[in-house]
Amino acid sequence: LLSAIWGASFLFIKVGVAEMGPLSFAMLRVGIGSLVLWLVIRARRLKLPSDWRTWKHFAFVGFFNALVPFSLMAWGTQYIPSGLSSILNATMPLFTFVLAVVLGAEPLTRTRTVGMLLGFAGILVLTLPKLSDGIEASFWAEMAIVVGSFSYAIATNYAKRHIADQPPLVASLGQVSTGFLFFVPLSLVE
Repeated sequence: LLSAIWGASFLFIKVGVAEMGPLSFAMLRVGIGSLVLWLVIRARRLKLPSDWRTWKHFAFVGFFNALVPFSLMAWGTQYIPSGLSSILNATMPLFTFVLAVVLGAEPLTRTRTVGMLLGFAGILVLTLPKLSDGIEASFWAEMAIVVGSFSYAIATNYAKRHIADQPPLVASLGQVSTGFLFFVPLSLVE
């Protein structure tokens, strides 16, 4: 169910971006998410952190988990099929694991190495045909999706170290709402 919802989101991104632009559409998505999370947290009477340190961590995660990937993916999906966008977005677990190994949070085994190499080989299979006629807009769009996935990986590893002590709904609200604040000025410029 989750895969169907996330996969379908790329179709909605393609349609929404055509109507209002990538940054405005991404801001709308994050704004709706923030509003829903605020309502749920209020209804459950969860306490929000009051210290700036926690909110700085939320802002870091909001930047790399909302602003960067949502912007890049909304822009990239304009130029490539939405199905390809969702496939390229599936590289996120690969990047998350690579960063976890680099940061010393996960061990690198032979099986995991083979799995990572196969995953990255899949990315190459999808993107290299675009280079046969030179670099085109579709190649840059694919790279935008991949960089957005890498940004998710940065956020995931950071969140695991710095906001894992927060209740999941509070952590989600913190990162989505700070992401929304990052989007507001960019959307107004757009």
